[in-house]
Amino acid sequence: MSFPKDGFRMTLLNLQHLEAIERLQDRVAAHLERVDQLQKLTHDEIRIILHQELFAGVWIDDQLVAARAFLYTPEDEEHLAKDVGIHVDEWKDVIYSEISLVDPSYQGHGLQKKMGAWWMERLQTSPYRYVCATVAPFNIPSMKDKFQLGMSIGALKVKYGGKLRYIFVRDLQQTREVTELQAVPMADTEMQQQLLARGARGVGLLEQDGAWLVQYTIVD
Repeated sequence: MSFPKDGFRMTLLNLQHLEAIERLQDRVAAHLERVDQLQKLTHDEIRIILHQELFAGVWIDDQLVAARAFLYTPEDEEHLAKDVGIHVDEWKDVIYSEISLVDPSYQGHGLQKKMGAWWMERLQTSPYRYVCATVAPFNIPSMKDKFQLGMSIGALKVKYGGKLRYIFVRDLQQTREVTELQAVPMADTEMQQQLLARGARGVGLLEQDGAWLVQYTIVD
């Protein structure tokens, strides 16, 4: 797929691109203000995703300038599907949104958003029904990215070594109707957890007076 008028093209990646992916990941990590903003994939994790044909990259000429990966892991002990109420019989239908990388020299072209749209269109005809992902609170770019993918917050809980994480989910076979919304400060973990426990879903972000708020569907 080529993106109109900008010279970029997007393709699935394979094992021969492994070193190019690692170099791209290192370039992205080196330009981050905070190291914990990116959970780097290991060499073996990249190989697994490539074998699953779930890594795609954006090229300009012969240079890999961006990449986005998903992961199929039905036997994960901390499976995100459990956190958002998907029955164990359907875990085989769940795919994780893993990592998104854009070379610092090519930021500003909307590549992350374009890669997300490319993948969402592809997943509509895939064997998967659900997309899940984790995002750290106040990682605003990543949260915006997940909302743009049509995902919503289904849980807020401690995961993976004691880290507080939003659990995002999207059912590719259903469209969620959104009516009235309630905005809750992102810093108010307890209130958000109470709403989520009652069946609310986080569907957007607001910035007011320098503070970030999460928009939740209103539940009775």
